[in-house]
Amino acid sequence: TGLPQQHAYDLVYRHALDIDESGEVLAFGSTTGSLWVTENGGDSWQTVSSNLPPIHSVRFGQSG
Repeated sequence: TGLPQQHAYDLVYRHALDIDESGEVLAFGSTTGSLWVTENGGDSWQTVSSNLPPIHSVRFGQSG
């Protein structure tokens, strides 16, 4: 699915989650500095970064 399946201790420390208006795009960050995004409601995830400072909040911006 793109999210770690083993030794995923940073997932325990999930601290930030946002969902766009469609409900299909989610961003999820951890206080251990990892950030993931999905564009299909969580069926598959992509790692954006695993090297960030602690993430305490994520928000989608509005365009237009």
